[in-house]
Amino acid sequence: MKTQRRPFEGLFQRDRDALDMPTPETLRAEWDEDDEEDDDRRRRPWLQLLIALFVAIFAIYFAGQTAAHLWLEDLDKRLVDAGAGTNADAVGIERQHLAAYRAIAYADGFAPALQRYDAIDIERRLTPVDANHGVPMIDIIDDQARVVFAFRAEGAIRPVYRDRRSVAIVQKALKGEQDEYGDRFTDLIATDEGPLIATAGPVRLPNSQKIVGALLVMTPLDELLSQSTNFHGSRLTVYSLDRGDPMATTTPIRPRTFPTALRVALAQPERLPYTNRFNIDGKVQREIVGALTLRHRTQAFLGAALPDRSRYVAWRVMLIVAIGMLIVSIIVASVAYAWGRRYLEPEPEPELEPLALPEVAASGAQRRPWESGP
Repeated sequence: MKTQRRPFEGLFQRDRDALDMPTPETLRAEWDEDDEEDDDRRRRPWLQLLIALFVAIFAIYFAGQTAAHLWLEDLDKRLVDAGAGTNADAVGIERQHLAAYRAIAYADGFAPALQRYDAIDIERRLTPVDANHGVPMIDIIDDQARVVFAFRAEGAIRPVYRDRRSVAIVQKALKGEQDEYGDRFTDLIATDEGPLIATAGPVRLPNSQKIVGALLVMTPLDELLSQSTNFHGSRLTVYSLDRGDPMATTTPIRPRTFPTALRVALAQPERLPYTNRFNIDGKVQREIVGALTLRHRTQAFLGAALPDRSRYVAWRVMLIVAIGMLIVSIIVASVAYAWGRRYLEPEPEPELEPLALPEVAASGAQRRPWESGP
């Protein structure tokens, strides 16, 4: 049976073609594309935030480590300067010893008075010289290494030894030995009076050059470390050259003896200065260990230490950088949000008025079934 086409179907088809109305398939495809774009937009910011967070954490960590490294470099420089300054102070003490030795050993009538064992004459001649040079400890020794007379500054330890046979530099001076630097010798000696910086030289008769005794000029090592600590601001410790035992220190507690591994490392001169650490009341101290030089020879190890605050510096810098980055992020996000609202908001769609169906011309128009008329 043949279906009769209704008169208004062609008109609706023409109207839809004129309006270019999309088909359901086209609308469904467009909706799918919009959903995919929305999903991409939702996924992309999280990835970007993760990357930004990783970069921020790395930048904060890098800033803290860089600050700690620079702080340690500055601390090491201060410690090295303190060690060098202490060695310079030791050279100054050695120079003071030599000046006192010359003033006493070459004083007019001193050698004959020592040969006669005239203690009264020795005291009369040497008391003004000792007062002028200010050396803390002086021993006058005869040719048998016995102590004939001992000068001690006010507050110094009273004389303990009656002879100095056990002191190597005294034996060298009495024998008239010499080296490339002359016949006066300086050494760091450990005694019952404490560790001492000692200088010894022979006493000769003016005419015959016969050695009638020796002069031992000494300064306590504690005095050197105290003066250098006050001047350079670092805590100083002198360690023995053979076992690494602390001989004198200005730290609040006595440092430990060097472990075997550290002694092996310090035995290699090319590894000096060496960085060491120890604790005082739970606080880490950074120590630079170098050589204590007397008469151009290494006599002991010298350690200069200060509190290691590199971790505190690193955490403080990281906190400051993190707060700064957070503030900058808030500002940037606020500006971006305001800019986006102003320039990226979609414009409101204009309201569309409903389209009226076009009227069919009167001439030749076919009357629709529902229309009534004559």
